Amino acid sequence: MTSPEKPAARKTVPAPGYPTPVLRQRHNINGGYFLDQPGFEHVAVLTVGSFVSNEGQEVEFQNINDGFIAAAKAANKTKLIIDLSANGGGTILRLRPLFPNLEPYGGTRFRAHTALDNLGEMYSEAAAPYTHNPNQTDNILAVVESSWNYRSDMDVNGKPFSDWEAKYGPHQHGPSNDSFTSIIRWNLTDPLQKLSSGGIYVSGYQGRSNITNPPWRSEDIILVYDGYCASTCAIFSEFMHRQANVKTIALGGRPTTNPMQGVGGVKGTNSFPLSYIFTSITSALSWSDPWIKKSLNNTVLTQYTQLPMARSGSSPSVNSRDGIRHGDEGNLPLQFLYEPADCRIFYTAAMVVDQSAVWRTVADTVWGKGNACVAGSNNSNGDEVSEIPGFAEEDGGRGSGDEASVDDEGEGERENFLQHISADIDVEEIWEGLQQWDLEDDVVMSGTRGGECITLP
Repeated sequence: MTSPEKPAARKTVPAPGYPTPVLRQRHNINGGYFLDQPGFEHVAVLTVGSFVSNEGQEVEFQNINDGFIAAAKAANKTKLIIDLSANGGGTILRLRPLFPNLEPYGGTRFRAHTALDNLGEMYSEAAAPYTHNPNQTDNILAVVESSWNYRSDMDVNGKPFSDWEAKYGPHQHGPSNDSFTSIIRWNLTDPLQKLSSGGIYVSGYQGRSNITNPPWRSEDIILVYDGYCASTCAIFSEFMHRQANVKTIALGGRPTTNPMQGVGGVKGTNSFPLSYIFTSITSALSWSDPWIKKSLNNTVLTQYTQLPMARSGSSPSVNSRDGIRHGDEGNLPLQFLYEPADCRIFYTAAMVVDQSAVWRTVADTVWGKGNACVAGSNNSNGDEVSEIPGFAEEDGGRGSGDEASVDDEGEGERENFLQHISADIDVEEIWEGLQQWDLEDDVVMSGTRGGECITLP
């Protein structure tokens, strides 16, 4: 009798244009790389093309990240590049493995309106008899873990809401006194969080609370973007950049020397499919007491239909929650904040066919003696754009302006631009084209600059 054959081991092969990985998720969602070229032996690269939106991939995603961090530390890699190119978001947050001593803020809010108020009252009342125990029926868990249940989140101070009224508010903000809920934060210690994150615990909480020491300092990490970062990627960036003080670099963009956003996509913190909203309403109506159901017949809840889903060619969804920055007394949604990256780099011909050329340029700019920045911020909080692009010594870089200077009429920027573009390109013609832009008057609102890239031959 022959024994069954063992399944073939999964081969780890590089994606097109990428070097051989140390670890790689089978669908290239994330992966880890070591730079082995002379002068870059101390650099590790973690690519995160998505924060996972498909069920069943979350555990693998987490294992790849954790395994690579361990491998990088074992190999004495002292610098980490996190490449977020083409990251459109997902469901999993990554902060605590890198900064276990930081408590993610993650302030959010809903627009306050009658339908939300009705749902909150119904779900909060229905969830009252039950605890946050995962060992309950799916129908009960759907009610208990719902955002409409006030017990499922924390308030702005990280404390439980006392009742639905405390969570709902409403609070008036903006010039038109629009109504919004109270600031809401995720309760990552809730045992039910595992149900909404693909069966994993967020690192630093629950079954993964044993992570204590940060593997790298903030100045030894750099975030790299191509302007497409959106949704969960924007949340991760807010944590890393604003709370952990990690610097940012954006590549590509239009052919100007203006600053560029790294996070050019939506900065909303929660996307709800219309099918989920409709099901939430119909479910609430189905298990409501008859007298409650009768009273709800006169509310806006009965106006929700499946028409928007039927007329959509895809899966319609809505940006349901604003992201609100910690300490922002004006409560301005992150979506409307223009935030240029600390440095902007143009793509070169080599980078188009070899992603490691991007990483080497980034590493040399941040921790070496190079300076590929064409625009960026040098100050400690990244709010003001300096005349001389680059990284200042106090920010962990090699010193602003060491390799380039700004002379009269932008000559320093011109030389910097020419230096980092392939010689077989008519750079003089490109530079003349750039001069046609009025850089002083070229003001672009949030989200319009990030998604456009200059593709060089």
